[in-house]
Amino acid sequence: KMVIWGCISFLIVPIPFLCLVLFGVLKYKDMVRGRCSELYLRGLRFLFVRYHPERHYYTTIALFKSLIVCLVPVLVQNGASQIMILMLVVILFHTAQVYLQPWRGDLPNSVEAGSNVALLLLLTAGALLAGLTVETDTVQVLATVAFVCGWVGVLAVLTQLAVRLLMYRGFVYAVFICHHKAGAAAQARMLKMAIQSHNKGEVFIDSDNLKDLDTLFGIVKTQVKTMAIYLTKNTLRRPWCAGEVATAVHASKARVVAVYTSHFEPPTEDELQDVRNYVDSDGVDLQKYSISFDLVSSAFRKLLGQDMNKIVLSHRLVTDTAYDDLARQILRDFSTTRASSFNVGSTSSSKGSNQILLPDNDGQFLICAERQNDEAVAAAGILARKMRVLLMHSQENVQITSVHEYQPGIEGWPEAVEKAVEGARSLIFLLSNGTMQDQEQLFIMLIAMELKQQPDHDLLVAPMVLPGFHFPSPTYFETTLPSLMTPHPEADNAELARNFFKLIASPLSIDASDSIIDVQVSDVATRIPTSMRSRNARMSRLSSTGTLVGDLRSMRTSIANKSIYNADVREI
Repeated sequence: KMVIWGCISFLIVPIPFLCLVLFGVLKYKDMVRGRCSELYLRGLRFLFVRYHPERHYYTTIALFKSLIVCLVPVLVQNGASQIMILMLVVILFHTAQVYLQPWRGDLPNSVEAGSNVALLLLLTAGALLAGLTVETDTVQVLATVAFVCGWVGVLAVLTQLAVRLLMYRGFVYAVFICHHKAGAAAQARMLKMAIQSHNKGEVFIDSDNLKDLDTLFGIVKTQVKTMAIYLTKNTLRRPWCAGEVATAVHASKARVVAVYTSHFEPPTEDELQDVRNYVDSDGVDLQKYSISFDLVSSAFRKLLGQDMNKIVLSHRLVTDTAYDDLARQILRDFSTTRASSFNVGSTSSSKGSNQILLPDNDGQFLICAERQNDEAVAAAGILARKMRVLLMHSQENVQITSVHEYQPGIEGWPEAVEKAVEGARSLIFLLSNGTMQDQEQLFIMLIAMELKQQPDHDLLVAPMVLPGFHFPSPTYFETTLPSLMTPHPEADNAELARNFFKLIASPLSIDASDSIIDVQVSDVATRIPTSMRSRNARMSRLSSTGTLVGDLRSMRTSIANKSIYNADVREI
């Protein structure tokens, strides 16, 4: 009877909990991308909060270790066999822990490693002092099992290496993203993050992977499976990009995919004939790497020809989903067709075409970027993905919204934005080179600063500076700002803007390496409060003063009547 009750208890308690943990681990990526209900985040965050995001699955490893340690004394009767099996289990899991280093911080990793070693010493001492009777047949069986397990592990590693060699045929990088760093650094990183969410292979971008410029063309020639050439306005004018294109087209076995953005202007026939002047050498001698200008011209013609694998973006990429779709297109098989028109990322999407869908949930995180700046939009996407991973490990309510994903210029948009800002826990404001001329960002800036003037406010406004932004001069607040935002007798727009630039601004170096960006994002994440008052209480306080509605009504009407934010996109 005890055995029966034990089996029933085992099926009722440990097994369902283990299944729940496995479900949470499998759903982790969807939760990070914001595709799951908030209930999943609140209910399952305890599984991941202690570990690094890339080691989110370690909870299952720890549970299996505990389960096996508990079951061994029940299933194995011989004392010596118990000790041998337990030592084997501890050694295997100790090796996994030392290799993965899953905990957040060196101290917890060291503590777990030390506890495993202490357990091994305890088992060894117990075996020596307990005077256990050793059964030769049992020892032979256990030794055989350990020997077989060892060889199975070796074969598993060799099989994995063989599979990778067959999949990538010796390639180190599944995708190499060729891009103009000054004009598409954030877009390339956003595309890399999207590709890595669909493919486990390594993705090369120079900010992360380039160690020596002299080895760049060698990498393109021998270590790349797919060469994605992200064509923006000046991509083909850059000497390093020109060399990468020439190498990929003429000297590499890589599959080349050309991605045409809406800003790309292909060189004319005259420019192709005089490619020496078309490419801005900038002190780079491509002939040093055995790349002649005739070779570059020939590669450009082939790249722009009809036979090239081609993806044409008919609209700008403004959402995470658009980058995910583009990543799938880059990874797909082009054997049946060479060119495709890729209609994603439309700024006239359903999010703003008929109704306002800006969420107004209590405690959301807002990101405000310059809508017409592709780099700022991509930077907002990078920030949202990284913040979601960081905050879901420390916050119970994680909802990140990028304001630029929702269409302005229609009735109700200003009110929806104002309501979203009032209910937000934090507003991360990305400062790009066109921010100070962008009425939409200025409108949101003034709303946020008006909120911060209210007593007992709990809205965190965190400016982040992108490369290329220049702080305004003193004359801007007196001359330029009034011409952009309709003044109101009761609202001192200039003073609100000045107060905004008194806030601590953090850099967001979208052209730097991923590790640097992680540090900068983490710095901002630590400043975000973990709780807030009810949005209804705050809105009641604001309604009683009437300041916000009265001061910003004229600006709201002005923004609503503007059509400059409608999609200004031309198709290739």
